Amino acid sequence: MNEIDDKYKELGSERSFLGRPEQDERPCPDGLGRYRQFKLGSIHWHPATGAHETHGATRNKWAAMRFELSPLGYPTSDERGVTEAELTELSSDDPAAAAHSLNRCSEFQGGRIFCWSPDTQRYFTTVILSDGTRTDDEHGNHRSRTKRGMEIKCRKCGHSEKTTVEFIVKIIGGAMPLGGFWAWVTYLLAGTGLALPIVIAIITGGVGILVFKNEIVQWIVNRGYKCPKCGAVDWEA
Repeated sequence: MNEIDDKYKELGSERSFLGRPEQDERPCPDGLGRYRQFKLGSIHWHPATGAHETHGATRNKWAAMRFELSPLGYPTSDERGVTEAELTELSSDDPAAAAHSLNRCSEFQGGRIFCWSPDTQRYFTTVILSDGTRTDDEHGNHRSRTKRGMEIKCRKCGHSEKTTVEFIVKIIGGAMPLGGFWAWVTYLLAGTGLALPIVIAIITGGVGILVFKNEIVQWIVNRGYKCPKCGAVDWEA
């Protein structure tokens, strides 16, 4: 066992939001640290920081910046919630409104990455470096995206469905939640038991959902969703 293995066990191993390992532990490109890739994230280790996980939108942004080769360096924390002070830093107009959203942060040697919403409607990935440099990527109002989804098909009769938010909520057996993006995230996390990156992919639609197509189809089958045309529970993406 090493620190990466210990961290994975601490998070819950295969039952955690990282899922199963996809490869053995490997050295990082900078030659200083080590990492292991999992189905839904990774754990990086450096002698000065220890082992920490990254996943979801935070990891996607770090990856786009070239991981530890970026000004951010290595993670110094697991993903965590956002403090009141940080909300004020992020949203000086109305931090109280932002507090109603599901806001997340990962700390790095050279700064922080935030995944947050100022109003439960718009969604930002924000990088604040240690020198105060800030970049904000806005991902728009997600209400218009809920009609998107991945097509699944009944293997028996060929009937197809779209894995929209409305479709997933129908399988759960509830009603569409009030509010915007983060209200849906919270609702689907509780109602499906799926990992955060999968829930976000379902809500946002687009090609990102294809990354998790096997997990989504398996969830639909496990929930026993019957084809409305032939009654079979045999779906594929």
